[in-house]
Amino acid sequence: LRAAAGDRTGALAPAKEAARIYAELGMQRPGDYQAELALTMGALGDRVADTGDPAAALPFAQQAVRLQRELVEEEQPGASVPALAAYLLNCSSRLADAGQVVDAVPVAEEAVGLLRGLAEAEPDAFLPRLAAALHTLGHHRAAVSDPLGAIEAAQEARSRFRVLAAQRPEFRPELAAALDGLAAHLNRSGDPTGRRIAEDAVALYRELAAERPEAF
Repeated sequence: LRAAAGDRTGALAPAKEAARIYAELGMQRPGDYQAELALTMGALGDRVADTGDPAAALPFAQQAVRLQRELVEEEQPGASVPALAAYLLNCSSRLADAGQVVDAVPVAEEAVGLLRGLAEAEPDAFLPRLAAALHTLGHHRAAVSDPLGAIEAAQEARSRFRVLAAQRPEFRPELAAALDGLAAHLNRSGDPTGRRIAEDAVALYRELAAERPEAF
């Protein structure tokens, strides 16, 4: 609640206390509270990142991945592939923010791989998350000078958001962002089609701004 209200420093103490409680419970009953501890570690990392210290936030994100990965690999109670995918994607962003973008790429790729499987089984629930993960992966690949990989991920993100936006107009902002990202990757690689896609993004943003000027 404090984080939502803008009190980023004040939100740290409750997050740390929650992590301490679940860590103690986990010591008393190993495995029973591991999923809750993973969730709390991820949240604590977010609160630390909110204070402007990405390097300090990274270990918490990595711990969340480790804890949930153990549950998934051992098929323990509390195991959640969607949660693992979310922690991986968050960890990739924390790595990038901490200047470790080379390490961020395979972490994001693992998240995308998990989300592909989930989206095949439950497209309504996971296609939006897959598209968003692809968008993030494109930016990570671009940051390590992999323009072709960035374009590949961004093109798939654009395609998937286009399908989603056609079915559910509330995804039009995400489609606009995906178009903008793809255009940027194409322009950096010298591909002339980037300009046309950028124009598509601008046109869509104009539509959104006309409907919701306060947001766009």
